[in-house]
Amino acid sequence: MEHFRLIAVLTMDTGFGMVEESRYELVYIVNLLEVNDKNAAFYSKEFKMYFEKPSAVKYIYEVETKDIVLSFAEPLKKSEEFIRRLFFRYDWIQIGVEASGKIISVGKAVEMEESRKGLKAALLEDYKGSRVENYLEAVDNEFMQNSALIPVLNQYLHFGLLFPGIPKTHNREWNHTRQVEISEYEKEKFEEKLVYTSFVDGLRNYTITGEKLPDSKANLSEFAGEIKVPANDLLPAEAGLQFACKWGKIKINWHITLNKETN
Repeated sequence: MEHFRLIAVLTMDTGFGMVEESRYELVYIVNLLEVNDKNAAFYSKEFKMYFEKPSAVKYIYEVETKDIVLSFAEPLKKSEEFIRRLFFRYDWIQIGVEASGKIISVGKAVEMEESRKGLKAALLEDYKGSRVENYLEAVDNEFMQNSALIPVLNQYLHFGLLFPGIPKTHNREWNHTRQVEISEYEKEKFEEKLVYTSFVDGLRNYTITGEKLPDSKANLSEFAGEIKVPANDLLPAEAGLQFACKWGKIKINWHITLNKETN
């Protein structure tokens, strides 16, 4: 089992002389449950023989949400405990990852559904109003199918840095792009690019840069970071990201770090 601590600080300037800062701190326990090393075979008509497909190797990780500490800006204080409890909707999620780093499955769907229903019922007992009901309905939609859940796992405020999509092995020219979200609040995707830069002290080093998509209305001013991944591993040892953007008068800034902790 490995422990990871994610710390995210959100600074928001509303444009009316008010700057709000909120802090998220989450501790995950990640357990590698299974390695399916039965490579898929395919037949080549050209060579008239079967070949194995290494990308079919799959690693099943289970993620426990051990601890969550939130500290919101004063205008958001009333929602602090509600959001903290709601973060546990991903507790005990099982994530299937190829050796290529790509997330290809989300397991324990039945157990997660039952747990989420219990969480929803408890929240509706403690919090009333249409805004709460609408928010929980949107969460329901995330769990309708795996194809809707997997993009959520690419959010930096959840598992986007923990599962960055970096292969266990690759060449020196490796780079990769994927669509990511900073959090669920922005309701917008960005194009992230990872580029391998060096290998130092047993760690593979990568830079993170990002761009807005063509239909974006955001004014992106900063999207930069780095990830360090141990050799022959899929999970990082540490990662950090700085993001700054503006929508109309509203300016937001995220500073997010992820670190594997020694037990």
